[in-house]
Amino acid sequence: MGQSPSSKNYTNNSSDHILVQGNADMKNGHVEPRVWTTQITKQAKKGDLILSVRAPVGDIGKTDYDVVIGRGVAAIKGNEYIFQVLIKMKDSGYWT
Repeated sequence: MGQSPSSKNYTNNSSDHILVQGNADMKNGHVEPRVWTTQITKQAKKGDLILSVRAPVGDIGKTDYDVVIGRGVAAIKGNEYIFQVLIKMKDSGYWT
C-alpha cells in the first residue's frame, strides 16, 4: 500500500521521482508519468505491478520505472503471468 508524500513536494520536474497516485497515472496497462515528487515515501521498483485501491478499484498496470506510490495504489512483485491473470480477473468483473 502506498503512502502519499506531502503535496508541497509535488513537482513538474521530470528529473524528480515519478509519483503514482491512482488511475490517472496508468494508461493501457502501464504507468504514465504525470506528477513527480522530491519526497520518497513508499516505492515500487521497475517491473512491479501497480493496482488501484480507490474507486474505481482494480485497475492494473506495470511500471517501467522506479516510482513513489501514493495512497490510491498498491504495488506487488509479479511476472507477466500474474499480470495477465489480474487483467483477466478485472475484465471478467471479479472486482465488482
